Amino acid sequence: MDTEILKNCIAEQPRGWENFVDRFAGLILHVINHVYRARFQNLSPEQRESLCETVFAALRHDQYRLLKQYRGTCTVSGFLAVVARRVVVRHLNNESGEVT
Repeated sequence: MDTEILKNCIAEQPRGWENFVDRFAGLILHVINHVYRARFQNLSPEQRESLCETVFAALRHDQYRLLKQYRGTCTVSGFLAVVARRVVVRHLNNESGEVT
């Protein structure tokens, strides 16, 4: 089912993006929370929402370039968790002035 949601999203089927966001928003928020807790940083609800939007923007960027990299060697959720974590860590590193 998740693979179909991903395929419909990439193919820009009607409601494809919306269904994708509905299905995976909770996962993205969980990853954001986990990364921030692991780094002992606090996160306001506004920051969490903004960062969630940043992750989804990265997934949608360049005609779903990141999503098209999914090869089916793991679950869609596992793949998205890795991608989301990388986006969040990059965001944190950029905020702290670290070179990424």
